Amino acid sequence: MRIAIAGTGRVATCLATNLHAAGHMITHIISRSADKAGDLATSLQAQAVVYHALPDSIEADYLLLAVPDDHIRQVGESLSSIVSETCLLVHHSGAGEVLEITQRRTAILWPIYSVRHSTTMLGADIPLIVDGSDDDSIDNVELLAHSLSSRVERYQLEQRRRLHLGATISNNFVTHLLNGVFEHLGKHDLDPLLLAPLVLDGVQDRLSHRGPGILTGPASRDDRTTMDTHVHLLDDDASLQKLYQAITADILQKLETNLK
Repeated sequence: MRIAIAGTGRVATCLATNLHAAGHMITHIISRSADKAGDLATSLQAQAVVYHALPDSIEADYLLLAVPDDHIRQVGESLSSIVSETCLLVHHSGAGEVLEITQRRTAILWPIYSVRHSTTMLGADIPLIVDGSDDDSIDNVELLAHSLSSRVERYQLEQRRRLHLGATISNNFVTHLLNGVFEHLGKHDLDPLLLAPLVLDGVQDRLSHRGPGILTGPASRDDRTTMDTHVHLLDDDASLQKLYQAITADILQKLETNLK
């Protein structure tokens, strides 16, 4: 397939390199920055294009709008007039709506993954969620998705937004909490990587089955003495102390509810 890509960030670079490795032809890299477009395009034998000097037409089967969510519609509308009529416009926002652009077929391809420039998707079976403006568009974006992963699912807006919410909490919130723990232990000359086996075991156990995960620790035992000690130790870290108290209170409430 012939694929043009708008963007040069993490998502754009990851998709471009993986689609190229999957045997697709990356025809154009479109960016505000000539240098960034040129660097990525050169590595893919593609043509670099900047927005202030767009060609009259681009022949491609897909145009990937790998740009920040707030710019998807603007970029899609500005580029829709120069791509072929059969070109499918695809964006990658899990929480975003399918684009409605007059007389254009549009779709969504969202990786449930925090992609980096160097992420290797081929063989990793990263879940890809697809949606589109019509059945034919969904079929076409699904075909593209299957060239990257065997785990391709169709979900509409409400379902995608629920999944995106889950992805945000389970990935970003957990990372934010771990960042706080690492910073706190580092301030007290303790190696936070000593926690790695514990954290990895807990995550792997939680993801190994669909039933409730097993909670351990002072809140699970209603050990008020230890919980009070922890809160006191966090007097020098108001942010982490607040998180500790909020999560502990939620654990206690749920355990109390389950006992009724």
